This record gives sequence, structure tokens and C-alpha cells, in this order.
Amino acid sequence: MAVSLMGPATGLTNSKLAMADTTAGRVVKGDTFYAGDKNIKTGTMPNRALSPRAGGQADTYLNDQFKNVGVSTDPTASYWLCKNGDGVKRFCIRPPYGAYALGADESVLGTVDSYCGFPANKLGNAFSSSVLSGVYFSSENGIGTVGSMTNNGNVFRTLNPGESMNIANGFHAGGGTVTARGLTANDVLGRIKVANANVGANVGSNRYILGIIYSDLRRYPGDGTSETGEWWNIGVSEDHHSFTGAGNGSGFITYMYVDV
Repeated sequence: MAVSLMGPATGLTNSKLAMADTTAGRVVKGDTFYAGDKNIKTGTMPNRALSPRAGGQADTYLNDQFKNVGVSTDPTASYWLCKNGDGVKRFCIRPPYGAYALGADESVLGTVDSYCGFPANKLGNAFSSSVLSGVYFSSENGIGTVGSMTNNGNVFRTLNPGESMNIANGFHAGGGTVTARGLTANDVLGRIKVANANVGANVGSNRYILGIIYSDLRRYPGDGTSETGEWWNIGVSEDHHSFTGAGNGSGFITYMYVDV
């Protein structure tokens, strides 16, 4: 039930006014009110909703914090990134409408200063290790953090036959090249070796068979004589580590190989 503050003859009564317990610190600065007695009072709570030019005390209001820079705003967003007239990008936050705590005075709307927040993951999720060394960034993992990723720039390397190259951790500019030097006669001839084996033998994974130099396909009955063997085929396996063949006879082979 509404309570009337008007007495039958005296207007506002002290007993009715005593029911109003607000204080100047809870009323916007410049606004007048009655509370406690018949003396009109003026609010002292800073008006953060208006800029000083509009009679308020919004020292964080964009157009007063950054005077004469043409601040760009988005009336539909609670936070946004904008580039202003001075060419500077700023991350802006709009607090929702309402009253906010102003300090540690418990009589003034709260015990701590209020703040505006937004989801930290909106800043990204980068770590120092994923940002170039010396470059500053902000993400949900830190504000104004410096990157630590090594900048390898453009890497150039020429490899000799059989060599390998480790790829360094970090950033690569994308303009480098790694090439392999072409084989020369010296690369090949200096590594060719000769050995003996029989058809069906596996010479090992460390030997790469280049070809057969000589093959003895005769058959030896055991009486000191020899006769022509019967062979359908002899060859080298697809992986070049074994000799293949079908027939009968010695199957003795002299072959060339390189170590791998």
C-alpha cells in the first residue's frame, strides 16, 4: 500500500520523511531530494553516465577520455574494437545501465569499485610459444605478453646425396629453399663395391644391389666335370637386397652393390 507523505495541514511531515533513508552519496550529483527531514538535499554520487560536457563526471567516457579523436562507437555492442580519428585502435567496453559501487565506503552502494568484463577467450588463446619473439600480444593467457617463438627467417641449405636436415622449431618466412645436389660420377663410382653370392641369397638391407657382373650357371655332378645347368631365370628382387631365380645348377653370382 502506498504511503502518502502529505500531512493534512503541514504537507511533508517529519515522521513521513524519516521513512526515507537515502543519503546524498546514493543520489546522482546535482539531483535534489528529501530524506530524514524537511531540508532539501542535493545528491553527490558521481554521474558516470554522462560526459563532463553534458554535466556528468564520466572520466572514462570515450569522447572525454580521448578528446577530439572522433571515437567510433557501436550502439549495439557491449564491447568492440574501433579505429578512431587519430588512427589509434582501442578496445572499448560499454557498461550496462545502472548504479555501480564507487569505493570502499559501505554506505555508498558497495565495498569495492565496479568493473566491466567480457569473455577472455574473445582475445584469442595464443601462448608465448606461438607468437614471434619480441612481439607483444594479449589473449586469454595474458595481457601485454611478449612472444618467444624463434624467428628462423628464410632458411637455405644444399644437401649432399644421402644427407638429411632437421627442421628447426619456430617461424619460417617461407622464402627459403632446401635443395639436393645432383649425383656425380664420383658420388657413385667411389661407393661401388663387388661381392659374391648365390641365387636365392639375401645380401642384407645395408647393401643395395646394382647389378650382376658374372654368373656361373653350370651344374657340377661331383665327378670333377661340369655340364650346362638348366635355368629359367635369374634376377634381383624389387628391394634390391636379394637374388631370385628358377632352375638348377651352381647359381654362383658376382655382383655390384653400394652400402646404404
